[in-house]
Amino acid sequence: MCYFITAVIPKGVRLPDAQTAAERHGRKLEPIHNPGVQHQLHTGEVLCLTTAGHCDCGTALGAKAQSLDRSSNEPDSKSRKRAVRGWSAAKLERALRDSRRTGPDSRAAAEIANWVGLLAAMRDCGLPYLCVLLHAYDSSVADEPIEIRGRVVVAPGSAREALESMAEDTLYEFRFAAAAPGLRRGA
Repeated sequence: MCYFITAVIPKGVRLPDAQTAAERHGRKLEPIHNPGVQHQLHTGEVLCLTTAGHCDCGTALGAKAQSLDRSSNEPDSKSRKRAVRGWSAAKLERALRDSRRTGPDSRAAAEIANWVGLLAAMRDCGLPYLCVLLHAYDSSVADEPIEIRGRVVVAPGSAREALESMAEDTLYEFRFAAAAPGLRRGA
């Protein structure tokens, strides 16, 4: 099972402009056809894979929602294992301090900031909105049956919180306050 992040773009968007903007943020916008998802979208919307690498496992999207399911004893567990291996108290404290500074929280913050930047870039390309979908796939992205649980409209200025709190199988529609000057939409 792997996480993949897909996006939904509205009809009429000049895809090459949006793809170039996505690539600047380490993502792609590759149209895919998943019949099970497509029939749940608005007419003319295009489903795109955003994953540029192998998968999106370990993503920060939805991390707040997922952290409620995780044990709060993770750092204690790692410390106990290291102590058994003979680590001193000072070395354990240093490792804990370093993991707080450069660990998952800082990587997650950087990923969320990158997504916020990507959303701004999509706005600048003239998109009126972009939807983001997080799903853990058991099969191919094009074949996986997904029942979309709902569509949440995210107001401008609320993107960071929405990205951190995303629930799986829910479309998050990030609306942009105003289209960029010189709206570039194609046929």
